[in-house]
Amino acid sequence: MREIHTQNPEKVNVWAGVIGENVIGPFFIDGNLNGETYLALLQNNVVPTMVNLCSTEGNLQLPALSPHNLSKSLERRRDSVESARSPVLTPLDFFLSGYVKSMVYKTKPDDLADLRRRIILAIRSITPQVLINARRHFYLRLGCCQDAGGMHFEHLLH
Repeated sequence: MREIHTQNPEKVNVWAGVIGENVIGPFFIDGNLNGETYLALLQNNVVPTMVNLCSTEGNLQLPALSPHNLSKSLERRRDSVESARSPVLTPLDFFLSGYVKSMVYKTKPDDLADLRRRIILAIRSITPQVLINARRHFYLRLGCCQDAGGMHFEHLLH
């Protein structure tokens, strides 16, 4: 017999995104994830990183993007925006999440610190060419989704 504690499993909340050939993050959220902690993450970490990236990368342009403008916009929309998305269509779901998990869980992490370290290393290993290929695959998925009239299209991906 082996005793397993399942009432309070250890977990890591992590946020990452992709802009062009750049991965934004990872950013870790300590404690419970709720609307307030998520908004704080966006305002304190994500927005400043995006602004910095856009100011250093000449090919990236996000109109009227400033920490103040985007933060106020996020705050106004926090309760009213519902994000309609298909998990087989978004690059974060069909590529980034699976890629990172495949790298992180090649072997079982020793503890939460090891898990965080592995997530950081996995995300840092993503090259611009990998993201270009993911974007190309995203456009393929969009076409298949359109061909299927918005219905299931996984069978069309060959």
